[in-house]
Amino acid sequence: MLVCKYKFDSSIYPDLTPEFNSGYEGYVVTDEVSENIVTRTIECDTLPTLMRFGVAWTDSDTDVANSDRCGSLLEILDMNTSEIITMSSMFRRCKNLTSIKCNWNTSKVANIYSIFEGCHKLISVDISNLCTNQTIINMFRECSSLTELDLSKWDTSKVTNVNGFVRGCTSLTELDLSNWNTSRITTMDYMFWNCNKLTLLDISNFDMSNVTNTTDMFYNTPLLKDIGMVNCDINTINKVGALTTATLWVGEHINIEYTENLQEANIYIINTCCVRENAEEKLLRNKKDEYFANKIAQREINI
Repeated sequence: MLVCKYKFDSSIYPDLTPEFNSGYEGYVVTDEVSENIVTRTIECDTLPTLMRFGVAWTDSDTDVANSDRCGSLLEILDMNTSEIITMSSMFRRCKNLTSIKCNWNTSKVANIYSIFEGCHKLISVDISNLCTNQTIINMFRECSSLTELDLSKWDTSKVTNVNGFVRGCTSLTELDLSNWNTSRITTMDYMFWNCNKLTLLDISNFDMSNVTNTTDMFYNTPLLKDIGMVNCDINTINKVGALTTATLWVGEHINIEYTENLQEANIYIINTCCVRENAEEKLLRNKKDEYFANKIAQREINI
C-alpha cells in the first residue's frame, strides 16, 4: 500500500527518505527522475507510526546539520497518515516545500506542534480536516508565503496552547477563527506576531476566560484595523482591547459602561452606537461594513 509520494531536488540532497519510526522496514522505493527532480513513491505492507521530512525541534545546530535534507523537499503528492501517532515537526524547516496534498487522517495523532514551521514557500495546503489536539504551538510559524487558511472546520475544543500559531505569516491578509472553541486555551503568546499584512481578523465567539499568557499576541500587526468579536464576553473584549488599537466589532449584548477601561481600543457595537473613533476611523469602518455584515447574521450595519 502507498505510504507516501513526493518530489525532491537531488542537487540539494541526493537521496531524501523521510524519518520513520525505529524498526520500520521492508518498504519499497520507486523513483521517476527528470534531471535533478526525483518523484519518489514509497510502498509497504504496513504503515509507519512516524513519518518526518522536517527536523525535530532540538537546537540550532541540528537545524543547520539538516538544512540540505529538509530543503530538498519540493512537493507532497500523497501520504497515508492513518497510523501516525505524532506529526510534530513533520515538515519543519522544509523551506522549499510549495504544496501538500494529503487526505489527513489524524485519529491517532497525539502531537502536531511545529508541523509546518519554517515552510517559507508553502502556498497550498488543505488542512480543513486536520484534527487538532492540546497544543498547536508554532504550527504555521514563518510560513511567509501563505495568503489564506481555511480553519473553519477545525475542532479546537481540546486545544490549550496556540503560542506562535501564525507567527511570521507575513503574506496572510485575512483570518477567520470565528468557529473556534477556545475555552481551554491558556496560552496565546505571539499568536499573530509579525503578521504585518493582516487587515481583518474575526475571533467572534472567542472565550479567553482561561487565557493567562498573551505576550506580544499582536506584535507588529500595523495593518490590523478591524477585529470581529461578536458574541465575545466583556472579559475577552477587555483582554483583546488591552493588546491592540484595532476597532473591535462587538454585539448588542455588550453594555458600553463596561468598556470604559479600554484606553487604547475603539469599540463598535453593532446596530447601537460607536465610541472613541475619529473621522478617519469612521471612513475605515464604511469600507469594512460588507465584510462584517456577512459575519453577523447578515444584519445591516447602521453607521
